[in-house]
Amino acid sequence: RNDVGHAGFVPEGGTVTFDKSSGTIYVRGDNTWFVFHCEISGITILFENGMTQRIADGGVFRIRGTAWGAGNQITLNRIDSSAGTPSAIPLPAEDNMFWFFDLTPPNATLNMQYVEVWYSNARSNPINVPENVHAWYIDASNPPPHYDFKWLNKLYALYSYTEDSDYNGKIDRLRIRTETPVGTDFSGLTIEVEGYTVTGYTTAGSYTFYVNLREQNHLDTGAIPRWRVASNTTLRDSGTNSKFFGTLETTDTDYMTPGDTAWPVIGYTLAIPQHPRGFVAMSEAVVTAGNATPGAAEFGFTGGLNPVTTSGLGISEAEGDIAARTVATLAGGASDLTLDPSLKDMGTAPVWDPQYDALAPAAPNPSYPPVTGYTANPDGYSTSAARPVFELNRGGNEPNTHRVSDLLVSVEPSDTAGSWSVSNPASYFVWPLWAKDSAYYPEVPASEYTEYTADEASGLYVGFIRSFDGESWLRDQNFQMQVEAHASLGLDGGTAPYLLYDSNVADTYISATLGVWLPAYTDTDFSGLAGPQNPGCSTNADNAVSGTNLWTYDFEASDGKIFDKAVMDFYFQLPGGPAGLYAGRLSMDTGAADIPTDWYRRVRPFTIDIHDVVTQRGGVTILNNVIDPTNGERTRLHFTISKSGPVTITVFTLDGDVVRSLQRGTMGAGDYTVSWDGRNRSGDAVARGMYFIRIVASGIDEIRKVMVVRY
Repeated sequence: RNDVGHAGFVPEGGTVTFDKSSGTIYVRGDNTWFVFHCEISGITILFENGMTQRIADGGVFRIRGTAWGAGNQITLNRIDSSAGTPSAIPLPAEDNMFWFFDLTPPNATLNMQYVEVWYSNARSNPINVPENVHAWYIDASNPPPHYDFKWLNKLYALYSYTEDSDYNGKIDRLRIRTETPVGTDFSGLTIEVEGYTVTGYTTAGSYTFYVNLREQNHLDTGAIPRWRVASNTTLRDSGTNSKFFGTLETTDTDYMTPGDTAWPVIGYTLAIPQHPRGFVAMSEAVVTAGNATPGAAEFGFTGGLNPVTTSGLGISEAEGDIAARTVATLAGGASDLTLDPSLKDMGTAPVWDPQYDALAPAAPNPSYPPVTGYTANPDGYSTSAARPVFELNRGGNEPNTHRVSDLLVSVEPSDTAGSWSVSNPASYFVWPLWAKDSAYYPEVPASEYTEYTADEASGLYVGFIRSFDGESWLRDQNFQMQVEAHASLGLDGGTAPYLLYDSNVADTYISATLGVWLPAYTDTDFSGLAGPQNPGCSTNADNAVSGTNLWTYDFEASDGKIFDKAVMDFYFQLPGGPAGLYAGRLSMDTGAADIPTDWYRRVRPFTIDIHDVVTQRGGVTILNNVIDPTNGERTRLHFTISKSGPVTITVFTLDGDVVRSLQRGTMGAGDYTVSWDGRNRSGDAVARGMYFIRIVASGIDEIRKVMVVRY
């Protein structure tokens, strides 16, 4: 019995002998041993409750039985078995129910086999459970490892958190807190995070490291993805370098669920000129300070709240009434949408073991980890129930104030009577009027290009389009585009809008929600609109065109973005406007009288499809040769004439009756397109059936079939 404490013995300065061949040995008091050695099969050693048996640095705890079973194994237990049964998770007040064991790092060691350990707590320096050792807690039905009292078989993660280190509304790492100080050799570590790609690991302090994640293409600060250690051959504790890192979980394939400490932010806002509705997308569902469903005022709306996406009481996307803005106001990036700064998320607690609050070394405070806190920086956590003000600063604006639209959304100008564009002519910023490739043969002067509708342009000719939604195409060759900017922007005679474009944009850059990608932008301004910044964009040089607010843009076939089967997306950026504020389009019927109710899901870049025409026999190629004339459909005949001469193009029936003459006269050498609308000379739609188009020119005599249908 040692009544003096650890200072009562001087390790290696004397000998304590237990002369006992069987039965029970009683060890009382706090003791520091250099060597504690017992190899008497079948013996039981009882240690005093609440006292610590410490093995000095460099010493050994050598307890070795010969086999499992009575008379062969050695048992370590507490002296006072009447002290009671601890809670499922032992608390400091129950220390008298355990005997404590401290294997002093870094060089104290265990040498154990065929040993049962009962009611021992090794929390000061958690230790591995050696092979052929059982560390029981209450009864043998609880299999090891017993992290409840720190006889461990690995270095455990105590708890973990999601973090958004750049505050752009997308989780970019997990912060993992370990049982004891952790090393820095991540070379053999593989952690899997459900739904995410791990990009690496970074040390963040003696007890902490980061699992770095590739950001998703959508806002996700409310996500709590499970994670697990798939393999680990190098990451160990830094004290003894003997315990491999792993998770606390012992079921469900060792997955651990993190806590939510990523702040909610405004992902993006949208508005349309002259339209009295606005849209706000948060990075996760938010509630009021009193844990109630937010109203219009909390989102900065004047009324008419439409919760678009909800989760319980929380709202993550909302549409509401705003004062309609002008083109000039929106283009200036006015930040006049004010959100209630008390809005907060519905944070979830991490899966963790409460005992670590009081027992884990260097725990930040007794209430750590927070159930509803946020990461303000990598090492600081808020444990207050009150949420901090949104991390929403936009170039010096108030933190909870945001411009009313993060993308300039144009509505296509239209001449259709009763359409939205006619009723609201100032509802576009920049709009492409037409585009034509270099082989297009203009049968009308350029001044009349805009008199054709989009359907007429693409239906009449090859190489001329007035639609920029990806449904119309140009050939893989040089082409030109004319663009008009709204007069209220004051760009006439000044600097033309910048045109930024890319082809076949990788899904990596496209947002999962909107289907939008963006060129360079500031993360905190546009993170919810798109995926990562697209570094592959090109900027087109512009040339002023005579006429009010008109510019042309020339594209060369040698450009790496112009190729067969390219889908070329492009945006405009206004000179003098906020950096990264781009102009796209609203995908809607140009003749519609109202903006679609789901307008905030219809934001798109402008798009041109590019592909070559596969030339058919004789240089005569028929396009879309199945048509319904009652739907305004046309078939087009594309042909090339090598020298000037007479050309006749005739439509006739299977019986040889002439239906209509499409061309009769002399044509010069060049590239041509003629079209047939499925109607006869009187303008009436022909009957269903097979028809033929014959072209006769210098060196050409070809016939092509056309099927007329009625849907």
